[in-house]
Amino acid sequence: MPTNFSSTDPAFATHRFRVQRASPELPGDSPTAPAKTATVTRPACDRCRRLKKRCSQSLPDCAACIHAGRRCSYQVLQARVQELTQYVTELEQERVTGTGVVTQHEPCAAGETAAATAIATRAGDTRTADTRQPQPQPQANTPWTVTQSPGTGTGTGTGTGTAVTPARVEIPDPSVLVDAFFHHVYRAYPFIDEERVRKASVSCVPDSRDTDAIILYMVMAIGNTSLERSGKAPPGITAAFDIPYADIMQRCIMEEGIDSIQILTLLALYSLFDPLGPSTWSIVGIITRQAMAQGLTRPVVSEDLSPKEVELRRRLFWSIFGLDRMMAASVGVTPGLVGDEMDIPFPAITVEEFASIKRAEHASMLQVSRHVIELRQLEAKIMATVHLQRRVAVSALTQADRRTITTRLRSEIENWYSHGCLISRPELDNVRLHDTMGWLNARYYHLLLILYYPCQFNSGSSAQGTARVTALLELVRKFTQYNRVLLSHQQLPLNRVTLSRLFPPCLILIYCFSHGSTSSFHARTEIRAFVDILDNFPGSWAHAKRLARILIELDELVAGHEAYPLEVNKEEWLRSLRREMVSLLGETLGKASCYQDLIDYEEQEGNLSYARAADESPNMSAPPFLPVDHDSSTIVCSFL
Repeated sequence: MPTNFSSTDPAFATHRFRVQRASPELPGDSPTAPAKTATVTRPACDRCRRLKKRCSQSLPDCAACIHAGRRCSYQVLQARVQELTQYVTELEQERVTGTGVVTQHEPCAAGETAAATAIATRAGDTRTADTRQPQPQPQANTPWTVTQSPGTGTGTGTGTGTAVTPARVEIPDPSVLVDAFFHHVYRAYPFIDEERVRKASVSCVPDSRDTDAIILYMVMAIGNTSLERSGKAPPGITAAFDIPYADIMQRCIMEEGIDSIQILTLLALYSLFDPLGPSTWSIVGIITRQAMAQGLTRPVVSEDLSPKEVELRRRLFWSIFGLDRMMAASVGVTPGLVGDEMDIPFPAITVEEFASIKRAEHASMLQVSRHVIELRQLEAKIMATVHLQRRVAVSALTQADRRTITTRLRSEIENWYSHGCLISRPELDNVRLHDTMGWLNARYYHLLLILYYPCQFNSGSSAQGTARVTALLELVRKFTQYNRVLLSHQQLPLNRVTLSRLFPPCLILIYCFSHGSTSSFHARTEIRAFVDILDNFPGSWAHAKRLARILIELDELVAGHEAYPLEVNKEEWLRSLRREMVSLLGETLGKASCYQDLIDYEEQEGNLSYARAADESPNMSAPPFLPVDHDSSTIVCSFL
C-alpha cells in the first residue's frame, strides 16, 4: 500500500516512499499454505532520491553520500516509524492491562512493524519497534528512580499479582546515556573525570549524599537530552529523571568544594532543557561565586594535587567560563565571572589521555573545546563593546571610532570561522554538534546579528535607510536558514539558549518593518520559519508558544498590509506587537536584557551592501572587513 509523504516547505523537495507490508490472512486461505513473510524493501536515502541517483543502500552511509561527504538521512520516514511504534505500543498496553482486545489489526501491524524496524535500522534509530514483552511495575515515586530495561542491570520492578500494570517508561542501558554525554556535551564541557564516572555504580535509589552517584545520575540525565534532541531516545523518557533541584542546590551551597561546583555545573546544563526548573542564569551565578571562592580563577594551585587534578581544575574553570558567557550573551546581560587576572591555560591533554588508545579522539575533543571557548570570548567581547557600554561612553565615540571597532570585531569573527572550518568534520550522526558545519554557520550569523544589532552603538544617522534594513533582513534570513538546517538534521537543541537567541532577530523583523519600505519587506518566509522552530518546542515551553503567537500576528499584519496598504493601520498594530514582544522578552530573558534597547529614532540613508555568495556556505574569498574610507553606516557581510 503506497504511503506518500510530502513537505510544504519550499526549501525541501517532495519525496515519495513505498513501504511494503504483509497482507492479513484471508478466511478462504488454505491452512496448509506456507506462511508469507513480510518483504521489506530498503528505500534509497533522501539525497539519492532527490538527485535521482542509484543508492547502494550500504550501512551506515551509501557510496554516493560517502563520495560527496554527506550523511545519509531518512527524515521523512522517521514520522512513519514513530507512528508505527506508537501504534504497536498502544496495542501492547491494551493487551497487558486487559482494557482492549487485539484482533484483526495484529497481522497488519506485525507487517508494518517489520518494515518500521528495517527503516529504523537504516536510519540509525536505536529504538526497537517490537515492544511485546510484559514489563514489571515501577517502584514508588522517588526523586532518584532509574528505571532500566530488562537485562541491562539492576531494575525497579516488583511483582503485583493481579494488580493493573501502569504504562512504564523505558530507559535504555545507562551506558548508552553516559556515552551520549561524553560523545556530545563533553566536547564543550570536558570537566568530568570520565574514568571516575564509568566506575560509579548505578543504583535504583542512589544516596543523595554520594557525590559519585549524583554526578553519574546528572550525566545520564544530560546524555538523555542529547538522545532526545537527535531522535534516538523514546519519547517521554525524561519523566524518569526527576531532578531534585532544591536538595542538590542546598547540598552544594552548604558543602562548598570542587565536587559541589561540578554537580552545580551539571545541574545548570540539565536545567537548559527543563522549562519548569529554576533559572539557569541563577544557577550559573552561584557557580561563578563558588569558582572564585575555590580559587579556580587563579593559575596557582596547591602542590598536593596531581597533574591530572590540576588539569581537571583548569577544564572546570573554562567550562564555567563558557557556560557563563553563553548565558550572558543569550539573555543580554553582564557575565557573572569577571576579572582581569584570570590567566588560566587552555585545556590540554593529560598524560593518561596521551598514553591511551583514544589519543586522537581526546586531541580532537580538546580542539573543539578550545574553539568553543574562543566563541564565548568573542561573544563576550561583542556584548561588552556594542551592547553593555555606558551610554555616555558610546555617545563620546566618533563614527570613525565605531567603524574601527566594528572592523576589528568583524575580523575576529572571520578568523574564528576560518579556524572552525579546519576542525569541522563530516556529520557522522546527529548527536555530535559542536564540530559540524551547520552549528558553525548558525553561530557565525548569530555573531553578526549581535554585532550589527540596531542599538545605540550602531546608530548615529538621522534618517532611515532602506539599504540598512535590507542588510539586517539578509542577516536574519541567513540566521534562520542555518537554524532550520540544524532543526531538519535534529541538531537544534530546543532549550533556553535557543529560545533566547530567537528574540533579537524577531525584534529586528519588527524594527525593519517599521523603519524600512513596507513594499520591499519580504520576510514572511523567515517569520514562518521562526514559528516552525517554536512549534517544535514541547507544550511545556509556554514562552515559546507565546512568541509563536506574536509572530503569527506579525505575519497577518504584513500580509494585510501587502493586500490593503491604505486600509491597514500599521503603526498602532505594530507598536502593540512590539510592546507584547518586549514584555515577553523581559519575562524570558530578564528585565535587564540589553536586547530590548532598540533605537527608536530614524536613521540616515546609508550605503549598505552585502556581498552575496553561494547559499551553501560562507565565501572565504570575500574581504573580511571594511575599508577605512567606507561610510560609517556601511555593513559589508562578506560571508553572505
